[in-house]
Amino acid sequence: NQYTNPVSIPWFTNKAERLSPASKKVLITAGKSGDNIEPFVQLVEEFLETGERSFFVNETLPTALDNPSIKKFPFRSEAFSSLGCIICRPGMGIITEAVKYEVPLLTFSNFDNPELEFNANQIEDLGLGLMNSDISAVISAMNDLRNSGENRNKILVNLKNQRVGGATYAAGLIRDTLIQ
Repeated sequence: NQYTNPVSIPWFTNKAERLSPASKKVLITAGKSGDNIEPFVQLVEEFLETGERSFFVNETLPTALDNPSIKKFPFRSEAFSSLGCIICRPGMGIITEAVKYEVPLLTFSNFDNPELEFNANQIEDLGLGLMNSDISAVISAMNDLRNSGENRNKILVNLKNQRVGGATYAAGLIRDTLIQ
Protein backbone atom coordinates (compact mmCIF):
# COMPACT_ATOMS: atom_id res chain seq x y z
CA ASN A 1 0.00 0.00 0.00
CA GLN A 2 2.93 2.33 0.63
CA TYR A 3 4.03 2.20 -3.03
CA THR A 4 0.68 1.77 -4.73
CA ASN A 5 -2.67 3.44 -5.04
CA PRO A 6 -5.18 0.63 -4.28
CA VAL A 7 -8.44 0.91 -6.18
CA SER A 8 -11.67 -0.68 -5.03
CA ILE A 9 -13.22 -2.60 -7.91
CA PRO A 10 -16.72 -4.12 -8.03
CA TRP A 11 -17.33 -7.84 -8.49
CA PHE A 12 -16.03 -9.18 -11.82
CA THR A 13 -19.47 -10.26 -12.90
CA ASN A 14 -22.81 -8.79 -13.87
CA LYS A 15 -26.14 -9.63 -12.28
CA ALA A 16 -28.07 -12.41 -13.98
CA GLU A 17 -31.80 -12.28 -14.27
CA ARG A 18 -33.42 -15.13 -12.38
CA LEU A 19 -34.85 -17.56 -14.91
CA SER A 20 -37.08 -19.15 -12.27
CA PRO A 21 -38.09 -18.28 -8.73
CA ALA A 22 -35.81 -19.46 -5.95
CA SER A 23 -36.74 -22.85 -4.58
CA LYS A 24 -35.67 -24.94 -1.63
CA LYS A 25 -32.92 -26.51 -3.75
CA VAL A 26 -29.43 -26.38 -2.28
CA LEU A 27 -26.05 -26.72 -3.93
CA ILE A 28 -23.41 -28.39 -1.78
CA THR A 29 -19.97 -27.81 -3.23
CA ALA A 30 -16.64 -28.77 -1.75
CA GLY A 31 -14.74 -27.08 -4.58
CA LYS A 32 -12.96 -28.68 -7.49
CA SER A 33 -9.76 -29.53 -5.63
CA GLY A 34 -11.40 -32.06 -3.35
CA ASP A 35 -9.34 -30.73 -0.42
CA ASN A 36 -11.03 -30.97 2.98
CA ILE A 37 -13.93 -32.89 1.45
CA GLU A 38 -14.76 -35.05 4.48
CA PRO A 39 -17.08 -32.55 6.26
CA PHE A 40 -19.07 -32.19 3.03
CA VAL A 41 -19.32 -35.98 2.67
CA GLN A 42 -20.61 -36.16 6.26
CA LEU A 43 -23.14 -33.42 5.54
CA VAL A 44 -24.48 -35.20 2.44
CA GLU A 45 -24.66 -38.48 4.36
CA GLU A 46 -26.64 -36.70 7.09
CA PHE A 47 -29.02 -35.33 4.44
CA LEU A 48 -29.52 -38.78 2.99
CA GLU A 49 -30.21 -40.26 6.44
CA THR A 50 -32.83 -37.61 7.21
CA GLY A 51 -34.53 -37.99 3.83
CA GLU A 52 -33.48 -34.57 2.51
CA ARG A 53 -33.47 -34.78 -1.28
CA SER A 54 -33.63 -31.14 -2.48
CA PHE A 55 -29.91 -30.81 -3.02
CA PHE A 56 -27.26 -31.08 -5.69
CA VAL A 57 -23.53 -31.63 -5.30
CA ASN A 58 -20.49 -30.67 -7.34
CA GLU A 59 -18.55 -33.30 -9.28
CA THR A 60 -16.10 -34.24 -6.49
CA LEU A 61 -18.74 -35.40 -4.01
CA PRO A 62 -20.48 -38.26 -5.89
CA THR A 63 -17.11 -39.95 -6.32
CA ALA A 64 -16.36 -39.67 -2.61
CA LEU A 65 -19.84 -40.90 -1.66
CA ASP A 66 -20.16 -43.71 -4.21
CA ASN A 67 -23.92 -43.13 -4.41
CA PRO A 68 -25.37 -42.89 -7.93
CA SER A 69 -28.69 -41.44 -6.69
CA ILE A 70 -27.07 -38.14 -5.70
CA LYS A 71 -27.77 -35.42 -8.26
CA LYS A 72 -24.79 -33.56 -9.75
CA PHE A 73 -25.22 -29.82 -10.20
CA PRO A 74 -25.15 -28.76 -13.88
CA PHE A 75 -23.50 -25.32 -13.29
CA ARG A 76 -25.74 -23.52 -15.80
CA SER A 77 -27.66 -20.25 -15.45
CA GLU A 78 -31.05 -21.86 -15.04
CA ALA A 79 -29.70 -24.16 -12.33
CA PHE A 80 -28.08 -21.32 -10.35
CA SER A 81 -31.14 -19.12 -10.65
CA SER A 82 -33.35 -21.79 -9.06
CA LEU A 83 -31.23 -22.27 -5.91
CA GLY A 84 -32.43 -21.33 -2.44
CA CYS A 85 -28.90 -21.35 -1.01
CA ILE A 86 -25.36 -22.63 -1.55
CA ILE A 87 -23.38 -24.57 1.06
CA CYS A 88 -19.76 -24.25 0.04
CA ARG A 89 -16.06 -24.20 0.43
CA PRO A 90 -15.73 -20.43 -0.16
CA GLY A 91 -13.60 -20.12 -3.28
CA MET A 92 -13.93 -16.97 -5.37
CA GLY A 93 -15.69 -18.79 -8.22
CA ILE A 94 -18.69 -19.93 -6.19
CA ILE A 95 -18.84 -16.63 -4.28
CA THR A 96 -18.97 -14.73 -7.58
CA GLU A 97 -21.77 -16.99 -8.85
CA ALA A 98 -23.72 -16.37 -5.62
CA VAL A 99 -23.40 -12.60 -6.11
CA LYS A 100 -24.32 -12.91 -9.80
CA TYR A 101 -27.48 -14.93 -9.10
CA GLU A 102 -28.19 -13.45 -5.63
CA VAL A 103 -28.09 -16.79 -3.83
CA PRO A 104 -27.33 -16.79 -0.07
CA LEU A 105 -24.12 -18.55 0.95
CA LEU A 106 -23.41 -20.84 3.85
CA THR A 107 -19.72 -21.54 4.22
CA PHE A 108 -19.06 -24.87 5.81
CA SER A 109 -16.00 -26.53 7.25
CA ASN A 110 -12.91 -25.61 9.18
CA PHE A 111 -10.48 -24.03 6.76
CA ASP A 112 -6.79 -24.80 6.87
CA ASN A 113 -6.36 -22.41 3.96
CA PRO A 114 -5.91 -18.69 4.83
CA GLU A 115 -7.64 -17.56 1.62
CA LEU A 116 -10.75 -19.65 2.35
CA GLU A 117 -10.83 -18.48 5.95
CA PHE A 118 -10.57 -14.86 4.76
CA ASN A 119 -13.30 -15.43 2.16
CA ALA A 120 -15.63 -17.03 4.73
CA ASN A 121 -15.14 -14.10 7.09
CA GLN A 122 -15.72 -11.61 4.26
CA ILE A 123 -18.96 -13.36 3.28
CA GLU A 124 -20.23 -12.94 6.81
CA ASP A 125 -18.89 -9.37 7.16
CA LEU A 126 -20.51 -8.30 3.87
CA GLY A 127 -23.76 -9.99 4.89
CA LEU A 128 -23.76 -12.34 1.88
CA GLY A 129 -24.16 -15.46 3.98
CA LEU A 130 -23.29 -17.29 7.15
CA MET A 131 -20.28 -19.25 8.35
CA ASN A 132 -20.55 -22.50 10.29
CA SER A 133 -18.62 -25.69 10.96
CA ASP A 134 -21.07 -27.85 12.93
CA ILE A 135 -23.30 -30.14 10.81
CA SER A 136 -26.46 -29.65 12.89
CA ALA A 137 -25.97 -25.86 12.88
CA VAL A 138 -25.40 -25.96 9.11
CA ILE A 139 -28.68 -27.80 8.57
CA SER A 140 -30.57 -25.29 10.71
CA ALA A 141 -28.93 -22.32 8.94
CA MET A 142 -29.61 -23.92 5.55
CA ASN A 143 -33.31 -24.18 6.33
CA ASP A 144 -33.35 -20.51 7.35
CA LEU A 145 -31.52 -19.43 4.19
CA ARG A 146 -33.56 -21.40 1.69
CA ASN A 147 -36.92 -20.54 3.23
CA SER A 148 -38.11 -17.12 4.19
CA GLY A 149 -36.12 -16.87 7.40
CA GLU A 150 -34.92 -13.66 8.99
CA ASN A 151 -31.33 -14.15 7.79
CA ARG A 152 -32.39 -14.90 4.22
CA ASN A 153 -34.16 -11.58 3.77
CA LYS A 154 -31.19 -9.58 5.12
CA ILE A 155 -28.73 -11.53 2.97
CA LEU A 156 -30.85 -11.09 -0.17
CA VAL A 157 -30.82 -7.31 0.33
CA ASN A 158 -27.03 -7.37 0.73
CA LEU A 159 -26.60 -9.56 -2.36
CA LYS A 160 -28.84 -7.25 -4.39
CA ASN A 161 -26.79 -4.22 -3.31
CA GLN A 162 -23.41 -5.64 -4.33
CA ARG A 163 -21.70 -3.56 -7.01
CA VAL A 164 -20.90 -5.53 -10.16
CA GLY A 165 -19.26 -4.82 -13.52
CA GLY A 166 -15.70 -4.94 -12.22
CA ALA A 167 -14.16 -6.03 -15.53
CA THR A 168 -15.62 -3.03 -17.35
CA TYR A 169 -14.65 -0.72 -14.51
CA ALA A 170 -11.06 -2.05 -14.40
CA ALA A 171 -10.68 -1.79 -18.19
CA GLY A 172 -11.92 1.79 -18.13
CA LEU A 173 -9.57 2.66 -15.27
CA ILE A 174 -6.59 1.18 -17.15
CA ARG A 175 -7.59 2.96 -20.37
CA ASP A 176 -8.00 6.31 -18.59
CA THR A 177 -4.65 5.89 -16.81
CA LEU A 178 -2.84 5.07 -20.08
CA ILE A 179 -4.42 8.03 -21.86
CA GLN A 180 -3.21 10.49 -19.22
